[in-house]
Amino acid sequence: MPLFMPGKSEAWDASRNAVAFPAEDAAAGTSIVCAISGDALTAHFGAIAGNVESVLDAFRRYRPAIERAASDKYDAAGRPAKLVLVATDFSGTKSAPS
Repeated sequence: MPLFMPGKSEAWDASRNAVAFPAEDAAAGTSIVCAISGDALTAHFGAIAGNVESVLDAFRRYRPAIERAASDKYDAAGRPAKLVLVATDFSGTKSAPS
C-alpha cells in the first residue's frame, strides 16, 4: 500500500547526512520515519555536496519523485518502521522535476 505524506515538512539531519520527512501507512495507522541521503540528492537530484541549503532545495524541488520512491521502497521492504533512500535506490540518470 502506498505511503501517505501528511505534510510538506522536512528537516536536515546532520547526524545521518540526510533529509528527514514524515510519512504514514494509513492502512496500518502508523507513522514512518523517512529520509533521503545527501549523497542521493547530490548524485541524482543536482544538490551541491556539503551545502545544506542546496540539499534541502533539491529535496523540495524533486519531492514528488522522492516520495514515490519512498513509497515503492516501503512496500518492497516489507513495511519497515524506518526508511532511508540512498543513491542506489535511484536510476543512474538525474531526475527531472515532477
